[in-house]
Amino acid sequence: MSTRRRPASGSPTLLYDGDCGVCTVFARLIAMADFRHQLGILPFQDRGARHLLEGWTQAQIERSAHFVTPDGRVHSGQKALHRTLSLLPVIGLAHLRLGSSSLVTRLEGALYNVGKALRNQMKCAPPA
Repeated sequence: MSTRRRPASGSPTLLYDGDCGVCTVFARLIAMADFRHQLGILPFQDRGARHLLEGWTQAQIERSAHFVTPDGRVHSGQKALHRTLSLLPVIGLAHLRLGSSSLVTRLEGALYNVGKALRNQMKCAPPA
């Protein structure tokens, strides 16, 4: 079962693959960590999510997770992870203190690559 939290007006939204077990577990963890509900979280298969990626091909949408800002800018892949983590209360504090240091970037890259490898290994990712 996928995680769905409709974004409040003016809130960013994390879009993820609701058909992927790894992605769904990650979305649930994000939802639990976002106890202030600052982030909408939707599978990109959700009808309410489709308008956020208007003009994107299905292959582009399925390639990775996406973080959509209230003004419509889209950050995908590791950049989506960075934006998402920076909103979470505890992790966001570390982001404020460390900024975009190379350590933070490397840790986020490692985390993203592990998730991506698991997604590919479980055959959740679309064929390249």
